[in-house]
Amino acid sequence: MIRFLFRTAVAIVATGIGLLVAALILDGLRIDGVVTLIAATFIVWLAAILATWILPFLGLKKFLDNRRD
Repeated sequence: MIRFLFRTAVAIVATGIGLLVAALILDGLRIDGVVTLIAATFIVWLAAILATWILPFLGLKKFLDNRRD
């Protein structure tokens, strides 16, 4: 359980840092305030988690495995 929580925390922090760096580098991405950064971090993290769980069921895993061969 501790490992799961640690990996989750690392993933959330990495997502937040990535969003912050992207906002500093890109002109079209603006994050105004800490609350917006935290909300955007959780939205992107949650979308990544859902995609990890859902996409294999939609046949994407078979497509990618066939592509590697």
